[in-house]
Amino acid sequence: MNPKISIIIPVYNAELYLYHCLTSIINQSLQELEIVCVNDGSTDNFLNILNEFAKNDSRIKIINQENKGASVARNNALKFAHGEFIGFVDADDTIEKDFYECLYNNAIKYGAEIACGEIRRPDSKRNKDVKNLIYRKIKTADKTEQKYKLCRIPERCFVVNKIYKREALIKSGIEFPAGYTYEDIFWSHRVIHQLGKLVVVPKAVYNYYWNYSDIPKNRGNNVKCNNFADALAQSIEYAFKNKIRIRNYKFYTPLKRIRINILGIRFFDLRIWNSVKVFYVLGIEVCRIFINNNI
Repeated sequence: MNPKISIIIPVYNAELYLYHCLTSIINQSLQELEIVCVNDGSTDNFLNILNEFAKNDSRIKIINQENKGASVARNNALKFAHGEFIGFVDADDTIEKDFYECLYNNAIKYGAEIACGEIRRPDSKRNKDVKNLIYRKIKTADKTEQKYKLCRIPERCFVVNKIYKREALIKSGIEFPAGYTYEDIFWSHRVIHQLGKLVVVPKAVYNYYWNYSDIPKNRGNNVKCNNFADALAQSIEYAFKNKIRIRNYKFYTPLKRIRINILGIRFFDLRIWNSVKVFYVLGIEVCRIFINNNI
């Protein structure tokens, strides 16, 4: 019998976190799981830890690849997954015990192709939890604008707090872009737009940990900054191209902006992304020009 959910975990040098991550998955109240771990060219002791887990749990599958990043790892793992739904977990995070049971049951109950849970960011350095995404009640949406609003896109482009209908995901042909740091922004917009009904589920909690060891090397990294700007630009252009009205697309900072004020009133505003120019008069969009069609 095929598993209800295939969980994909890209792993690179995560021996410090892997035990807690895998333990939270193995002990899920929903046991019909397939756990696909991708060794992304790790050089630490991670693989030995993973092999020990795999000896005691036949649900764990191990895929080895050269170090090519989380995007390629996720794309490769999708080819081996058999679950009715697909879930993603980062190797330094954990999930609450009923996380996948809550998501799966509500996806089935409401006929949804995406089920979305909450995000909590435990911060051991500051000894508190930051609730990045919380829901008060179950809600469903079919239209893209409504789905974006429920998921709080563009502010919260999380991949890991959701499950996705595998058949629909494969049919969409959407892959994570290789070589990008902010692949979740690229991927989330397209998948949420192209898949069907979405349901949000209160109290299905994903623990997204702050990894302070990464902060110093990320700060001031021009490549990552450029990736972030490019991801934001392409996402807003994708929305424009597909006539998607995003609740707060001005969150995306344009690459260039020209403004004209008259007597303290914003009369004219031009926002320019990579391939879109948007003109505003008195705050109202009046014209949109596409510079190219490479979206």
